[in-house]
Amino acid sequence: MAKSLICKDCNLLLKSIKEAQDHNEVTGHANFEETTIAIKVVVCEECGKPCRTDAERDMHTRFTGHSKFVDKTDEAGTLDTEKEMKAARAAAMDMDEEEGEEGKKEGGGEEGG
Repeated sequence: MAKSLICKDCNLLLKSIKEAQDHNEVTGHANFEETTIAIKVVVCEECGKPCRTDAERDMHTRFTGHSKFVDKTDEAGTLDTEKEMKAARAAAMDMDEEEGEEGKKEGGGEEGG
């Protein structure tokens, strides 16, 4: 089963369908695939902040002075992309319905006479 998604346009690893959707909105990239590559996760022992890259960890250390991290990469679960896609589609349909209702309310009160 997949551990992450990868953007085939820029090779960025993403942990969920939501992250892929956000990435698409920002970059326009739309070529995603499931992968068994685990996303690196190290967690600061002092404050609990998760860091996904060495650069993010180093920046956290520089700004906070925290230097002890625990590798939790192996604790990451697998993705159920089918379930996430169903949820994303349902959320998108709900938003479309709400926008349609708003349009009816706004346009419904302007009858000529």
